[in-house]
Amino acid sequence: MLYRQIPFLRLYFPLCAGIIASHITSPSIFLTEKLIFLLFILLLGSYFKADLFENKLYGLFLTGFLFSAGFLSGQLEKSSLSNLKNEKTIFRSVLLDFPEEKEKTILMKVRLNEIIYDTVRYKVKGSVLLYHEKSDTLIKRLKPGDIMIFSCVPSEIKNRGNPFEFDYKFYMERKGFRYFAFTSHNDIILIHKPFNRNLRERALIFREKIVSLYRNRGLAGNELALAAAITLGEKELLEESSKESFSRAGVMHVMAVSGLHAGILSFFIFNIFFFLRKKLHIIRLLITLIVLWEFAFTTGLTPSVLRASLMFSFLHTGHLLGRKVNPVNSLFASAFILTISHPFVIFDSSFLLSYMAVLFILLFYKGFYNLLSFKNIIPDRIWQIISVSVVAQAGTLPLTLMMFNRFPLLFIISNLLIIPLAAVIIISGFLTILTGSSCLLSGFFAIILKTTSRMAGFVAERTSQISFASVENIGISPAESLMLTALLGILLGLITWNRKFNKLILPVSLLILLATSTIKKISSSLRNELIVYNIPGQFAAGIKSAHTLYLFYSGGEIPQDIKRHVSIAHLKIKPVDCRGILPFIIKAGEKTIVISEDIESINPYNRPDIIIITGTKPVKDISGISADEIIFTSGYQDRTDKLKDRHLSDGRIWYTRNSGCRRIVFE
Repeated sequence: MLYRQIPFLRLYFPLCAGIIASHITSPSIFLTEKLIFLLFILLLGSYFKADLFENKLYGLFLTGFLFSAGFLSGQLEKSSLSNLKNEKTIFRSVLLDFPEEKEKTILMKVRLNEIIYDTVRYKVKGSVLLYHEKSDTLIKRLKPGDIMIFSCVPSEIKNRGNPFEFDYKFYMERKGFRYFAFTSHNDIILIHKPFNRNLRERALIFREKIVSLYRNRGLAGNELALAAAITLGEKELLEESSKESFSRAGVMHVMAVSGLHAGILSFFIFNIFFFLRKKLHIIRLLITLIVLWEFAFTTGLTPSVLRASLMFSFLHTGHLLGRKVNPVNSLFASAFILTISHPFVIFDSSFLLSYMAVLFILLFYKGFYNLLSFKNIIPDRIWQIISVSVVAQAGTLPLTLMMFNRFPLLFIISNLLIIPLAAVIIISGFLTILTGSSCLLSGFFAIILKTTSRMAGFVAERTSQISFASVENIGISPAESLMLTALLGILLGLITWNRKFNKLILPVSLLILLATSTIKKISSSLRNELIVYNIPGQFAAGIKSAHTLYLFYSGGEIPQDIKRHVSIAHLKIKPVDCRGILPFIIKAGEKTIVISEDIESINPYNRPDIIIITGTKPVKDISGISADEIIFTSGYQDRTDKLKDRHLSDGRIWYTRNSGCRRIVFE
């Protein structure tokens, strides 16, 4: 029955399962193609047998076909990026975005088209992050779509290898970036304008013109940054302190231009044309759709706003055709289309967070809102915002804990204030753009935009400064996140749906969640190990024994990577500041570990099994050292490559900067 109401549910999950499987394993693409062809023939053969919803054979073949199609699309996505050599190479490329000014460099995102060897050119796929010298003023004037020929030495983007760290390498590969490089003015061979720019490039240029319009209408500083972030999704102008304030206050979602923004704008446009009724209702819907996609264009056609625009387009088109539209089916339909076009989008945090929030709102908001009723319009509107916030937060809570290790406690209060302000900001920003040719009207709406942006920043900052605004450093594993999502969905269903459920469903779900967490703790307690973390410019090593991590580090605040490991693994941390007390000897099991700034200060009579070097003094000779392994931490920075070349033949050497975090399990 569910498949009849939400047919895209039947299509979407097998597709996603295939994509996830392709990420885990990589068999032959040729065999996968053969399997898809066979399943397609069987699918056609079973199509005419009986009612499709009752035909189990058809359902089986359809599921297998979609799974295989997802598997193949994931394989093709992984193999779509070219492998580059770590040597000086000349590339022809296209600039993807405006150059972004960093603290010491200018970041350019370029899509590679060709490798140039003398007069021979080879096609190449993928993009590169270029960190260019900041003194080159010519680069700052480049625009998306500009063509650039340059030379560089590509270096592969790598993870640090720390436990439970964010998979930055895979994150960048999903966006098409496998390599980065450093360039200077002398590396730029040729820059020229294209004959024409694609739709996305024109959208980004148009978005930059809107930011300039905001400036011309009197917005500057933090108000300009917030207005650009909330109305256009342009976060480059934002300071890190502002992002942190919005995150701690639990209102970071207003800066991710997505369903909230598309919903506010489409609702506003739909209602200002209230006089178009009956036969003119079609015109009203068409105007709403046109404005919605114009909004998507002005925000630079970012994936998040495309998701929202696509979903609302399905809903409005259903009304346009006079059909009863199931909003959950429209949600899965938009996700299905986006996943087909870009398979690994299902791993994006913004994709998962936005779709889970919308899914929970569609499923549970109405029932949750009906739990209380108010005759007065003001408390009723407040209850509406609270209901939306609670339901959306329930949908995104497990993902938030898993990805960001943070839970904002004051999200209800902050959303009560921020969402109305965000609505005014979005509408006034739209009207500022719409009336841009009139200085008087545009200036009036810009004043409203500036005032409300300042108020939003004030609310977020004040809320985040409250000591209990958010709970930090809490984390869960993907399995726990999945079970917690199911548990929260069941709990909301029991509260909001007027249906009879089996009384055991909630305690059984809770029991499974507790069992998942318990199994993880037990398996973790059986693993005792030495962990030498890969923290740039810092030394940090830990001895994990059962549920305790004895951390030896170079002092100061405990690095965020270690906090994440401790929170997700549910470890108790006991830090030891090693400054001024090196060399330091540790006995772990049957292993003797020495932590020292240099080799010379180690007493040869200690006969250590493992040596950890934290200093930057070059090591010329290790032939007299009897240790099983010598680990150089990432504090070595630029010296590491030279040290590695010098001792390349010695299999006992480990460089965390090159090879990542080192983990050694004890018996």
